[in-house]
Amino acid sequence: MIHLITHNDLDGMGCGILGKLAFNQEIKVYYSSIGSMHYTLQLLLEENIKDPIYITDLSVNEEEEKLISKKVEKGRTIKLIDHHQSALHLNQHDWATVCVKQDDNQLTSATSLFYKYLVQKNHLTLGVPVIDQFVELVRQYDTWEWEVNNNTCAKQLNDLLGIMSLNQFEKRILNKLKGEDSFHFDAFETNLLELEEEKIERYVKRKKRQVYQVQFDGHYVGVVHAEAYISELGNVLGREFPHLEYIILLSLGSKRMSFRTISDNVDVSEVAKKFKGGGHQKAAGGNITKKAFESFVLKAFEQSPIYKDAEKNEENYKENKKGTLFTNGDDLFIVLVATDEEWNVIVNGTKEAVSYKTYKEAEIFMKRKYNVGLANDEIFAEYIQTKT
Repeated sequence: MIHLITHNDLDGMGCGILGKLAFNQEIKVYYSSIGSMHYTLQLLLEENIKDPIYITDLSVNEEEEKLISKKVEKGRTIKLIDHHQSALHLNQHDWATVCVKQDDNQLTSATSLFYKYLVQKNHLTLGVPVIDQFVELVRQYDTWEWEVNNNTCAKQLNDLLGIMSLNQFEKRILNKLKGEDSFHFDAFETNLLELEEEKIERYVKRKKRQVYQVQFDGHYVGVVHAEAYISELGNVLGREFPHLEYIILLSLGSKRMSFRTISDNVDVSEVAKKFKGGGHQKAAGGNITKKAFESFVLKAFEQSPIYKDAEKNEENYKENKKGTLFTNGDDLFIVLVATDEEWNVIVNGTKEAVSYKTYKEAEIFMKRKYNVGLANDEIFAEYIQTKT
């Protein structure tokens, strides 16, 4: 029996599905969280058998690394395939293949790497359209290339996983890969996805009003409590609050947290390492340690939520050189106004000492310091009346 320990997200599921496609009844797949995989691996390593073990989309700790090396030296087949930057050090072992980017600089996923491995070992055949398409959808979703390419099918594939149980999802995808010429969603799945999209939109809209700003290690960070739609929410909040360098999504029930950023200037995998975690430059995860609780939960509790920018304004809009009004919804009013090709920040009538060359710089400074958002047209009109 072949044993495959893989992550329980879409990329990990992709590996499990390819494993079952390649080995049929000869493989047992363990869909695991980052925490539970260590228990499963320990049990398999302790068994006095020679069954092969594959580990995909997950990494191992130092103790497991040493134990695997000993088992391999004694003749056991163990192969780890991953694409996380935090696991690159494992490439010193012949039993590990960790690759973040291909030679052409295309980002990899565990599914795409495992597919390549299975093809090289003649377990699967390259060039079957439906399989190639499935692997590419998983890769694009996991690397967020789907958003750049506007490939909503990749996002919908992940949404479908969120709707169904792991077994239901696995069975449906396997049937597609075995019996379809190309990858597509059937009518039943399409209806489910439409309903799910509405749920996601409502959830994200609600969470936009529950984001708190804290500082950590010199960075301005957004904190939100969330247990669902983590990737979608993290990405939306990054765009909604561009003055924040990254977003932390907390799940107190599981004592886990996720890190997301849309910035090229921050590597959240390095932040995650401080909390017994890891991941990619723009997406990572870690544990809610005592330090994390104090830094993010308690600090956020002492703050008010970020005042969200008004939407659909016609009169009060950003980059208006005559003046744009921001407020905290209480008694703080800030105007950004351009004079002599510089942007000035005027707080309740008093000009800040420093001016800024661009509107973006001025807005970032103002939002980080004062926790304000774009005032709606009604507040703007009232403010103008008081000044005339």
